[in-house]
Order: sequence, then C-alpha cells, then structure tokens
Amino acid sequence: MKRIKGLYQAETVSGSCCIDMRFMQRNNYIIRNKDTQGVLEWTRGDLVNFYCNMSGEDKYLQVKYRSTNRKGEYSILDYKIPIVEVASNLGSGTILYFLCPESGNRSRILISAYGEPKFINREYYETKHGLRIYYGCQKTSKSDYHNTRYFDIKRKVVKLELELKEKHRNTHYRGKPTKEQSYLRKLKSELNYHDLKRLQIFNEEYIKLYSQKNFRG
Repeated sequence: MKRIKGLYQAETVSGSCCIDMRFMQRNNYIIRNKDTQGVLEWTRGDLVNFYCNMSGEDKYLQVKYRSTNRKGEYSILDYKIPIVEVASNLGSGTILYFLCPESGNRSRILISAYGEPKFINREYYETKHGLRIYYGCQKTSKSDYHNTRYFDIKRKVVKLELELKEKHRNTHYRGKPTKEQSYLRKLKSELNYHDLKRLQIFNEEYIKLYSQKNFRG
C-alpha cells in the first residue's frame, strides 16, 4: 500500500465505510443486555451482516461480509469485534467502545479505507500503513476551516443542551459547575472563537475584493 502524497488525495472519515458506535446505538443495532442482528449498508453499495452479543459476559459485534481487493479478487471476512463499557468522564453512566481487531485500542468508530479489508481504529492506519484518515474540516481551505468548525461545534452544543434539558440535570454540585456544564462552557468558548475568526476572515476577504474593484475602476 503506497503512501498518499497529497492531502486532497487522502480519504476522510465521512467518505469511508465506518462502523460508528453512536449510529449503532441510536438505531438500536446495539442495545445493552440484548442480542441483535441485521445488515449495515453504505451509499456506495457495501453491505455488512452483523450479529451483536450484548447479553453475555463477553460482549462483541460479529461482522461478515465480502471484501474485494484492488485486483478484483474477493474473500469472505467473518470476525468478532470486542465491545467494552467504560465509566463516563462526565461522572455518571458508562460509554460503549469497540476494541480495534488489529491494535486492541478503544474506539467509537472503526473504519475500512485505502483498501484495508477490516474495520480498524483510525489512528492505527498511520501505524500499519503510514496513512492518515482525515476529518472533513482537516481538508478544508484556511477560509473554510473556522466556518466548518463553527457549525460542527454548534451541533454538539445544541445536542448537549437538549440532553441536559431532557434529563433535568443540575448545573452545579456543591457550588461548582458539573462536569457536563464545564464541558458545555468549553464548547461555547470554542464556538465563540471560531465565530470571531470566520467573521474576521470574511471581513478581510470583503475588504480585499472591494479594494480590487476600486483599483480596477
């Protein structure tokens, strides 16, 4: 597998086949204390059959699918991806993680990209293949970066505020903000930063364009 030289030739998380824990739980493909099975399908036509064991002591997601290499040769892959529960850093409940079948690292998202047949941890691509899988914002231009980050963070803020409101969570504990509130404040601070930067870039581009028009006139 060759190293990708140009950033715009590299693959992204959104453009690859991913098994996302958040998506799996939101669509009831993974349910605590219950076994499930079904089919995952991506817009480019890839299909993965899965069986999820969450009722036993050893929790896992078993996947079975056909993988085709660059020569057009295919093989059937059938393997288990362990699932572990970890205490939430927000102070309550637990979070489910996959264990990468190659590295054993905890991950919320496993990805198949660059011809890699298995779904593995994003960071492990660089270790195994010398390749990176980028997030969309990492491939944006300088002028678009802050705009992209602004809307990404805004979605997180809206989602977290809605969850806190629905669960009627306290904002403070023993006179101090809860971990959830501290995280929300951090997100809002980042949101304000990127909002100011994107407006600054917009003003600079507007002034530059206006100056060019006056010069031509």
